[in-house]
Amino acid sequence: MVVEADLNIENILLTLKKHPNQRFELLYLSTALKKFLNEGEKEMQDSFFERLMPTLDRPFFAKMFATVGSGVQICTPFVLNPYMFTFAQLEGCVIAQEDKSYLCNILIFQQPAPKEIHLSWLLTPTGEVICYEKNQLKKKLNTLREIQYFLLERFNFLNSNDLERFLQSEANSKFEIFSKQLFIKSEMLQNGHRMISICYGSADNELDIVDEEVYDQVIKQQSGAIYYEHEIGNKVVRWSGAIEKVLGYTQAEFKDFSVLDWSDLIHPDDRGSLITGFDEKLDLEQTLDVVYRMRNKAGEYIYVHDLAKPFFQSATGKMFVLGAIRDISELKQAEMDLLDNKSKLKELTGVVPGMVYMLKRGVGGFRQFMFVSEGSKQLFEVDASVFTDSVQSLIELIHPEDVEEVLRIDEESFLAGTKFESHFRIITPSGQTKWIYGASNKLEQYENEYIWAGFFIDITYTKEKETEAQFNYLKYRSLYEESPLAIIQFDSGGKIQGLNKRLLQKLKLDNEDVLVGKDLREILDGKPAYKAFQDALRTGEGFYEGPYLTYYHKIGYYVRITVKSIENSEILLATIEDLTEQEFIQNILNKVADISAQLKGTEFFNKLCELLTQRLGIRYCMIGEFLPKSGDIRTLAVAKAGQLLPNFNYPLEHTPCSTAIYHAEHHPVIIRDGVADEYYKDKMLADLKIVSYGAISILDAEDNKIGILTFMDDKPMENEENISKILKILGDRIGVEMQRVKYEQELVTTNHLQQAILNGADYAIFSVDNHFNINLINAKTLEIFNIDNKDQLLDIRLIDKNKLIRLKSLIAKASRSKNYSSYFHLPIPEGEHRELKISVVTLGDDRDSNYVIFADDITERTSAEKKLIESEQLYRSIAENFPKGTVDVLDKDLRYIYTEGKEYQHLGMNPKELIGSFHLLKYEAEVAVEAKTHLDAVLHGETVMYEITYGGQYYLKSGVPLTNADGEIDRILLVTQNITESKKSEKEREKLIKDLKSHNEELQRFAYIVSHNLRAPIVNISALLNLYDEEDPADPENKEVIENLKISTELLSATLMDLIEVVSIKKQKVPKVEHLSFQHVINNVERSLYQQIVESGVKITTDFKEAPDINYVYSHLENFFLNFLTNAIKYKHPERPPALHVESYKMGEFHVIAFSDNGIGLDLERYGDRLFGLYQRFHSHVDGKGLGLYLVREQIRAFDGDLTVESELGKGTTFKVFLKSMALKDPVTEPSINS
Repeated sequence: MVVEADLNIENILLTLKKHPNQRFELLYLSTALKKFLNEGEKEMQDSFFERLMPTLDRPFFAKMFATVGSGVQICTPFVLNPYMFTFAQLEGCVIAQEDKSYLCNILIFQQPAPKEIHLSWLLTPTGEVICYEKNQLKKKLNTLREIQYFLLERFNFLNSNDLERFLQSEANSKFEIFSKQLFIKSEMLQNGHRMISICYGSADNELDIVDEEVYDQVIKQQSGAIYYEHEIGNKVVRWSGAIEKVLGYTQAEFKDFSVLDWSDLIHPDDRGSLITGFDEKLDLEQTLDVVYRMRNKAGEYIYVHDLAKPFFQSATGKMFVLGAIRDISELKQAEMDLLDNKSKLKELTGVVPGMVYMLKRGVGGFRQFMFVSEGSKQLFEVDASVFTDSVQSLIELIHPEDVEEVLRIDEESFLAGTKFESHFRIITPSGQTKWIYGASNKLEQYENEYIWAGFFIDITYTKEKETEAQFNYLKYRSLYEESPLAIIQFDSGGKIQGLNKRLLQKLKLDNEDVLVGKDLREILDGKPAYKAFQDALRTGEGFYEGPYLTYYHKIGYYVRITVKSIENSEILLATIEDLTEQEFIQNILNKVADISAQLKGTEFFNKLCELLTQRLGIRYCMIGEFLPKSGDIRTLAVAKAGQLLPNFNYPLEHTPCSTAIYHAEHHPVIIRDGVADEYYKDKMLADLKIVSYGAISILDAEDNKIGILTFMDDKPMENEENISKILKILGDRIGVEMQRVKYEQELVTTNHLQQAILNGADYAIFSVDNHFNINLINAKTLEIFNIDNKDQLLDIRLIDKNKLIRLKSLIAKASRSKNYSSYFHLPIPEGEHRELKISVVTLGDDRDSNYVIFADDITERTSAEKKLIESEQLYRSIAENFPKGTVDVLDKDLRYIYTEGKEYQHLGMNPKELIGSFHLLKYEAEVAVEAKTHLDAVLHGETVMYEITYGGQYYLKSGVPLTNADGEIDRILLVTQNITESKKSEKEREKLIKDLKSHNEELQRFAYIVSHNLRAPIVNISALLNLYDEEDPADPENKEVIENLKISTELLSATLMDLIEVVSIKKQKVPKVEHLSFQHVINNVERSLYQQIVESGVKITTDFKEAPDINYVYSHLENFFLNFLTNAIKYKHPERPPALHVESYKMGEFHVIAFSDNGIGLDLERYGDRLFGLYQRFHSHVDGKGLGLYLVREQIRAFDGDLTVESELGKGTTFKVFLKSMALKDPVTEPSINS
């Protein structure tokens, strides 16, 4: 019976605490481990864990603390239950606590067995056998004797006496089952436990093979070999393993392969001289190991390695052979490559110092040099041939203290397929000791073989220099320890390596152990001094000067820290000097003086904020300008821990800055702790987690507060007095700089303003002194006077009242008065003139005068004014003779330039009041948007006509673009005509045509119905009268004729009454309109149809929430509800109870009432066009005339409503009534159906 494990190890975490008194306490244990508890067992004790992991050192807690604390990972058997175990890995870490206790976290998780193990058993000191959970055996083995019998049964060629001696021995040993393939390993573990395992590989060295569930598949498939078993003398062979991989044949194709078939595949040249595992005469002590060529399925010859072992089976008395055949073509190829490239290897040895080699590796620790360079003689004092004959000869030269480590590294590299690299000593045959460095890599081009290439070189000189460097280091260490300066060492990774005595004294520490190995970030992160160490790690140098608070005892100092890297070393040194408070403040002020001499304005403010956050160890520094109008601070510079931040506006209300700005006295505001709590409405303090605060207002020369200097920190302030002094001194210096910046800005602004005015003017401006030297001129002057340079200006000749006058003479004449102004003509080419208005203003006294001349070109303006006068006369003439209209001229912004017209009299408006106002302002928003669209089109050159409504009137507008002298559109001519009367006439005409058309259609339908519906009874009456026997009234047939006459006249009478009802709708006078509730109307209808509703069982539901009421004719509305309700009952479905849902809602100008039933429905495709006609019936099983829907629709359409239908045969019908709410004659007194 197979015993299966029903428990698995999940990731299990346990936390131990080691108290200062060496007592251990289990703080936490994953619940996953508690399922392994036996009844009455406690997880808090060592014994629980020692039962689960019996091969670990004891006591469990103490040993785990020591092992895990050193970083070692442990792989151990883990007992799942009394019958089974698995393998588990343990790893973790130890954390020191401030109370000198330690926390140890241990993670336990399931691991696969070591790769070489196939089957395994754990033997307890009392002889019980616990099976590995992956054994997958048919029965459980309970004793060592049962294990022995199992092995002999499985491998009956083993010697039972030898096997028994091996199993009874309590020493670490191995027992070979199959040469270089399989062996048994006995391993003594802790606490009297022993593990017996069947492993893959050689008894000297296990194979790196992953285990599988079934032994046969693992050994035969994963090794990549063909396995065979056969009785000597019998040609039948049992084949298995990687047949297809090696030879290309499938398992089925190879099933009946005999010894003879195999021999046929061997290369003819190799058959005669080979002794293979298929020979008939073999010695039991003989192990066959041969290489030969074979033909694969593709017809190609490959090299194979045939390893076979004969054994005697006592039960049958027959000799058997077990063999394995592997493809070694790549190994052979490597040997051939080596022969081809030996000359290149020899050339390489001339370049590479030492010994170059190629090595073939195999299982069981097999090693063989394929090539050794002549450098072996100089390096090892041994010929290369000695090493190629035996690798052992090289191993014997390795120093006895180093040989085990070298072989271990070599084996690990082989198994992992990674680079071999080692430093070790050798003792040469002459007795000389040398240090050797060796390295090699596997050659990847040989995928299935283990060929390694490498070298050994002499590093004795390097090792001697290392010893010398160590001596010098110890010497330096002595100087370092006795230095009067405090010094700390750390490596390039930021790990502390040491502290000298002076620093330990300063930090009040007994030894350096508490800090050595710690990361600088852990000690200094968040402190200003940390940046100096970061800079040094990045660039090799760092500097800090400022306050420092010690890590353990929180002692405050002012220090100067200088950090430098040691040349050609990974070590950096930081020297720490003490500073007095006075020195510290003076150094800051000196640095401020330096930057103020070099920088100005924004650069000075930025650098100052960076400096203060670094030197003072504060988190934030801010310089801001006070804005009295808004009550804000606009920052000029902001820094956080030495880094500039973007500027922003900071409202003063509810902030500590308001205290500094608005307080009557000028002194620093210092809040050592809790500033965010005190000013809880200041969101910035809360967001930045500000704890302490210092600030001072900045004054100008007149003692007006113009700004603020602010310090903010996320820890309490330790040096308020010094901060206060620095704020006072720097506040004055910043105030001077802010005033200087402000003055420069005002000066620049004034200059820019003057230049803007001068060159932005649309007229000429220039100035001359009393010697007529031009000292100011704008760009427009040369353009207006039509000259190329200013030297021509004063010689310009102007026309004044038909006389010529030079400009210089004009200025001299004008200088006699303070202000002069007059009009002149300036001759220009092509016989034209430019009209100028020239003004002269005199500045200064007679001895030192300046004359400012203004010349304005008014040529176009004068021309435009003339044209405007002409245009206005034209527009006025049109407007005065244009009935019911206006004439408007609009500018590009749609403002009135001109407007006039008789329509303004009708509107009661003064058109002159509209000049300068926006044309669109008088319209409603929708009308204004439409009008602007058309007017924008005019400004783009189009002529438009459009209609609008304004003040209840209709207007037709025509817009035309007007252009200036340059052909640019700059105005709109807009002609408006009132077309209200014609619009009304047009609507009335359209309505009359519509009504006439409707009446004509009704008359045609009526005439058709009359001609058809009256014809039948009249024809009947006429025929009956012809049958009546007037000569013999007593004739019995006359009685039957009279009866039929009665029937025909009754039919004729009914038809006439129907037609009278139809005509009455058309001739009905204006009915009474009431405010009606839909719910009230349907309630009345339900009462009138109570008996029908009860008998039919109809279910009526309503929803009038969206449109609960309407102004309408009650009799009509009641008729609609009555008709559709009775239809729902009459045309109900025979297979389900009738139901009618009535709802109302609004759609545009209509109230919609929807009547939805679940009746028999209508085929609208068939009857849709006749649905609302007179005498139209579609269901013969229900009595009716076919008038109902016609009359309802006519009543609805009489007041501009509509009726639609949606229906599906067998499912139901929905009628939708569209009604317009009608006007009440007197909404206050009009009676309502609801009352």
